[in-house]
Amino acid sequence: MKGNKDFTKVSRISNILLHCMFILLALLMILPVVFVVIISFTSQESITKYGYSFFPKAWSLEAYKYVFDNARTIFSAFGISH
Repeated sequence: MKGNKDFTKVSRISNILLHCMFILLALLMILPVVFVVIISFTSQESITKYGYSFFPKAWSLEAYKYVFDNARTIFSAFGISH
C-alpha cells in the first residue's frame, strides 16, 4: 500500500521539540527541590538580609542542628498528625 503512512514515526524536528519540552518540564519539576535543599543550607541571617538565592552568601547547618536537637518533638508531631 503506497499511500499509507506510518503514524508511529516522528519527524526529526518534532522529536527535537518534544525532547526540549520534556527537558524543560523535568527542570521545572527538579529545580524547586534543589532550591529547597540549597535554602536548607543557607544561614537565617543571609536569607533575611539577601533573600532566597541559588547561590547563598553564607552557608549554615543550623537548620539541621535544630532538627536533630528537636527530633523527639518533630517525630512526635509527625506521629500525632498521621
